[in-house]
Amino acid sequence: PDRTANISQTIIEKVSRQNVMSFYDGVILFGENDGPVCVSFLPKYDAKLIGLGRVNRKNPEIVDWYDSLNDFLGGRAKLKQDFKTINAIAKEITDPAEKEAMKSADRLPFDMEYLDITNFFRTYSYTSSDNPDKLFSLYEKINASGDTRKIEFFLKTFEASRYSIDKDVMCDPRHSKLSDEVIRFYKSKSWDIGSHYYTGVLNVYNKNNLKVSDFFLENAINESFNESLFRTNQGYKVVQFKKKS
Repeated sequence: PDRTANISQTIIEKVSRQNVMSFYDGVILFGENDGPVCVSFLPKYDAKLIGLGRVNRKNPEIVDWYDSLNDFLGGRAKLKQDFKTINAIAKEITDPAEKEAMKSADRLPFDMEYLDITNFFRTYSYTSSDNPDKLFSLYEKINASGDTRKIEFFLKTFEASRYSIDKDVMCDPRHSKLSDEVIRFYKSKSWDIGSHYYTGVLNVYNKNNLKVSDFFLENAINESFNESLFRTNQGYKVVQFKKKS
């Protein structure tokens, strides 16, 4: 019965939505009149369609619910399966580890001790011409500190940020070295950086006639052309990589 909407609003204002996404997939809040409201921060990974509703024309206070798109459209839909069946199929072909990796790629790392790094990446601007200087000045400063944990946090945050595929940043010769450092860091931890990183970087490099390092390309090929992708029905990643590279 307690209203929690004000608590959620305070958290968003103090911590920011991007930072909240770093450790919550979503929240359920209670308003005074709405009842429980589910807010998903990552709906493209977590949301499931379980029904479609249409307000009853004769009785507007009543909603008629349908458990399939075909029923909702009066038998005119090409997709005949009901939502329960579709969700079951999606669950069967979804790799939980890959799903978590994709979620992680959409989140900025968060650590209160390194809030200055998080805030820097949060203020990224598409139109700022000084993106490269700001980024590499910060990286050189952090690198000079010798703080291994802070350097690693910077590399994780950079990989998950838009700076990693910013055209102006990538035209700077320092980007290639930084990108290689990201790959070495992930490999040293035996973490999967994911083919999406290589595909995204290569796409921008090729559009701007830039050349990646041999180290980057070797790891990109090993990540994107391996048998495990086909074994787990992820062959589409190979197609994406070929198109971008």
